[in-house]
Amino acid sequence: MEPSTDRPNGGRSRQLRRYGPLVAIVVIAAVVGGVVLLTSGGDDKKEISTSGEGKAPRGAITYSQAKKQGLNLEFSK
Repeated sequence: MEPSTDRPNGGRSRQLRRYGPLVAIVVIAAVVGGVVLLTSGGDDKKEISTSGEGKAPRGAITYSQAKKQGLNLEFSK
């Protein structure tokens, strides 16, 4: 006697085989995206100076430093 093809869960098994890999990829992408968002960049706190007296790159000076040194500066627009 051969097994019957009229199984009550036949449609569910077929859908799982069809959409299972797609659902797994979406879940993995969501987990990876969540981990990246949670672990990215929150520790790089840089001080922002509103007075313009922050740390400048080597060789650069601020406008107020140049003014104190008596330098005649001209800025292009």
